[in-house]
Amino acid sequence: MNQNQLAVFCETRKDPIGIDNPAPRFSWHPDTSSVCREQESYRITVEKGRTCVWDSGEVHSRAATMVPYAGRAPESFTVYRFTVRSRLTDGSVWQGSGTFETGILRREEWQGDFLCYPAYEKRMSPVFLYRFSVEREVV
Repeated sequence: MNQNQLAVFCETRKDPIGIDNPAPRFSWHPDTSSVCREQESYRITVEKGRTCVWDSGEVHSRAATMVPYAGRAPESFTVYRFTVRSRLTDGSVWQGSGTFETGILRREEWQGDFLCYPAYEKRMSPVFLYRFSVEREVV
């Protein structure tokens, strides 16, 4: 079977760092403009180190954009490698791999305090005003 290259993305980016979505989404397309055939099925695998944490199995679908991860909960600050195999209607198989690194995924993992003016801690969007006067005409 002929293996061709897919361009693969996680959350619309190539090999992103700091993903904060616990169900990151994958997208792919043939790494060429000369392919005019439709996808028949796909398979996504995600690995942490040498351990497979999710295998979608072969999914008969034409979906190739923003397909959500459906494996066990990812860990914060971890690098994952994903591989997408796409079978087209002509029987050709296309494959591509990429990585994504998670950022902070759980609130309790935050360390430090948010910077905030104390009087506005309870407000969602504080506004800071400064009064001044202008001695010349403003154009």
